[in-house]
Amino acid sequence: MIVLDDGNWLDYTHDSFLAGHHTGCLPRRVPFGQLPCAPAIGDRIKLIPEVEWKERIAEMDAKKAWPADYIRKYMDEFTRSQNGLNFCWGWGVSACIDVLNLMQGGSYIETAPESLGGAVNWRNDGNDMTSTLSWAMQHGIALRKYVPPYSLNPREFGVGWEADAATRRPVEVYDLGQGDVWAETVSALLQGYMIFMGVSWWKHALPMVRVFYESKAPEGWRRRCGQRDQAGLDDLSAEMLNSHGDGLIVFAGSRKIPTIDYGVFAIRTKTWEVSA
Repeated sequence: MIVLDDGNWLDYTHDSFLAGHHTGCLPRRVPFGQLPCAPAIGDRIKLIPEVEWKERIAEMDAKKAWPADYIRKYMDEFTRSQNGLNFCWGWGVSACIDVLNLMQGGSYIETAPESLGGAVNWRNDGNDMTSTLSWAMQHGIALRKYVPPYSLNPREFGVGWEADAATRRPVEVYDLGQGDVWAETVSALLQGYMIFMGVSWWKHALPMVRVFYESKAPEGWRRRCGQRDQAGLDDLSAEMLNSHGDGLIVFAGSRKIPTIDYGVFAIRTKTWEVSA
């Protein structure tokens, strides 16, 4: 498993690496709190005091209630790749919808990030998270069965793809970053939201699917997943669902903090479905 931390992140952002691992996230176009479809967090999501995090995280671990736990049940299926498209923004929204469907009692489905291509006029272009979410909430996202992999030509899509997409939208989205963005992110994740976030240092957008303390990490990860502070407390690291064909990866140290100028959003849907 890849672990990106404050000591090695540059290894994953140089041109020779990115040539084979496309990203495509742009800085947000709509300022914080001004996206009509995604209001500011306000008091809509209760902030959980940090002194309660360890207990709440342990409860999520025991119940296997993290988005990452649902992903692991279908690890091969969720190991997806953009394959040269600058569509991390689309792959991220698609993953959020698919995981939420499992979390809410549905079966495994695969949505097609390419069906969001109208947001960039069906070009292989990067996009910002505010435009991505606005498009997804207005038009929805189609199932993979309608959309050939990596096609950005809607003429190649199956009949009925637009009607299918319209049935599947993120309908509860909140804009985080009003106060302590890390506290807001952890609190939302602990309350059953998917976290869709951008990071400027990678120009990338992807879901955060679990947080964990270094002491709870598998032995082989611990050296790279944070350092215990002088008080003996564990540092938190985050599992992320990447779209470079590598599945779950880890952001440790300051790498786990979302970039507010790119955006971080808490997402839930209110319906679920079983695969046909």
